Formats: sequence, C-alpha cells, structure tokens
Amino acid sequence: MTRFALALVLPLALVSSVRAVDPPTGTWAANADGTKGDFIIKEIKDGKVTGSMLGTDFTGTWNGKALVFAVGASTYEAHLVTEPGEKDQTKYTLTGTRLQGERIPSRVAIHAVKTGWYAQMTAATPVPQGEIAAEIRGVLVLDGTSAYVSVKRKTGSEIEETRVWVHASEGEWKTLPKVLAPLNGKEVTVTAKLAQMTNKGASLPEGALYFLGRFEPKLAGAK
Repeated sequence: MTRFALALVLPLALVSSVRAVDPPTGTWAANADGTKGDFIIKEIKDGKVTGSMLGTDFTGTWNGKALVFAVGASTYEAHLVTEPGEKDQTKYTLTGTRLQGERIPSRVAIHAVKTGWYAQMTAATPVPQGEIAAEIRGVLVLDGTSAYVSVKRKTGSEIEETRVWVHASEGEWKTLPKVLAPLNGKEVTVTAKLAQMTNKGASLPEGALYFLGRFEPKLAGAK
C-alpha cells in the first residue's frame, strides 16, 4: 500500500507487476519434423501445463521461458516467440527441439535423434493488468451532484491542488450527498484503488483521477 498525503504525484506512482507472457490456451497448428496436426494447451497453472500433442495427452512444465513435455519416447522443448498480428492480435510461435529415442535392433541400446518442431496460433493481445492502490488524505468537497477529495501542497509561493473525484452512478447520487454532507469541508482519508478518466463527455473531466469501487471516507485521525 502506498501512502499519499499532501504530496500526491500519481502519474509517477503507478507500479504494476510485470510477468512473463504465458503461451495462450487453445488449439495451435503444429509441425513436428514434418508431421502436422493439432497441439492443444488445456491449462497452465503454477508452472504445470496440460494438453495434447497430435492426439496424445501430456503433462509438462512452463517456467516462464521454456516449455518441456514428453509424449511417448519423445521429449519436446520449446521457447515462445511473439510478434504483432493484424489489428489487436498477437501471433504466438513455440519453437524448439524434439528428442526422440529410437531402439537399435542390432544391440540393446536406444539412440537419441534430435529434430525440430514448432506450433503457432494467433490470439487477442492480452491487456496488461496493473493498479494504483493508495491512501488519500485531503479535504472532502461536495458540490451539488459532484464530489472530490482536494489534496493541496505548497510549492514555493504557489499552492498546488490535486483532485480525486467520486465516480458514482445516477442512482447512487440520489442518496450519496446525504451520506457525504457531514464530511463536507472536513479533512478525510480514503484508502482505495484509483483510475484515470479517459472518456470524453463523461460526467468527470477527461484525465481526472477517480476512486474505483465503493467510496468510504473517514475523518482524518479517526481509527
């Protein structure tokens, strides 16, 4: 949790965790040393991968960099390559090697033959997920059918203000002013997730910061 008081610099406060791209689940077009067919990823969870290769089920591993699984006497290894597709699509390619054991009839031994394989699919580009979680401290301002928390700080001889708005539905505004009236003009703290308005013509100014979810202010200093 990040704490914001008088110095609120939200554009620099967004911290989102970045994880490696996982191969998407679904049916891929595979080519294993010239043999074509379906490569299916059913699920990727906690580094474990379940699926089927050319009709045979497998359980393998994905460590964020390499996919490894075995089908019969063959062990497959591949790395994921991504590239932009058409519109909002991404082209995914798993490419690597297949190590196949072949028994030598003339002696009791198994000879390992290394060949190549790949699988491709196109899917919608995933949207990165991040969030701003903050504690806002400022003065609650209720102005008719709009409300915000005003956070001010002094910079030299200037006073800068950042407003974090309350974004509520028309139905919620029927009762919300009565609920917020006792806190109007008072210093409050709000622990919440924040977002930035991007829609033109919305009830809030374009680019405005606003509270996500339920708005639950508390008097500053109250436990």
